[in-house]
Amino acid sequence: MAFSDNLKKLPGISHLAAIELRDGEGNLGNPDEKGRNTAVDNHKRWAEWAKFLGCHSIRVNAASDWKLGFAETQKLAADGLRRLAEFTETLGLNTIVENHGGLSSHGEWLAGVMKLVNHKRCGTLPDFGNFNIGKIEGVKETAYDRYKGVDELMPFAKGVSAKSHEFDEKGSEKRTDYRKMLEAEANKIDAVVVSTSDHSHAPATSIALDLGKHVYCEKPLTHTVAEARAISKLAKKKGVATQMG
Repeated sequence: MAFSDNLKKLPGISHLAAIELRDGEGNLGNPDEKGRNTAVDNHKRWAEWAKFLGCHSIRVNAASDWKLGFAETQKLAADGLRRLAEFTETLGLNTIVENHGGLSSHGEWLAGVMKLVNHKRCGTLPDFGNFNIGKIEGVKETAYDRYKGVDELMPFAKGVSAKSHEFDEKGSEKRTDYRKMLEAEANKIDAVVVSTSDHSHAPATSIALDLGKHVYCEKPLTHTVAEARAISKLAKKKGVATQMG
């Protein structure tokens, strides 16, 4: 049996949303047009794999030669992304860009790139914790405010990457206040998926429901009967859909 047929039978493949491309296929914002064309072509095969596996998107980087400056690298990245999005559109796929270092982690820069691309199949994948720009000549910031950055990228978002890495003694994420993030982006989202530590399921669900958002929560939904009753009452009051799985 062919490798591709076996791959489709692997557990979880049917729920795969996107294929993530790292660095290695070339920079889509390469200053050299030939190099940029090669990068676009290298990404196309992965888009075809994503289509075969039933994904809705391929996730890419918007890397360029940052020494060329803010505006020039925006134009270069936009050109490569537009060409790739035009191809992925023929497959019914999105091309989504995650903030991933350099100017791609500068919310204003990446939002500007999206405006230049101006293609319905090209969007962002805001990563709440990846706004480290590093040292770039002519750019005063080495890190970008995550709340501001997410807010700037959400209008173009086709998903989000909300990873957690460090926790305090109470089990709260140290670097991202998800209550603040939810409140800030409440008018840009329709639903929330809760897959945090068990003890925080009920509080996180309650916050999302109180903002009028539909919620899919990983089991267990609550730890007590009282919490379950309170969440049921809140969901009914807000008129939103809830599901646990």
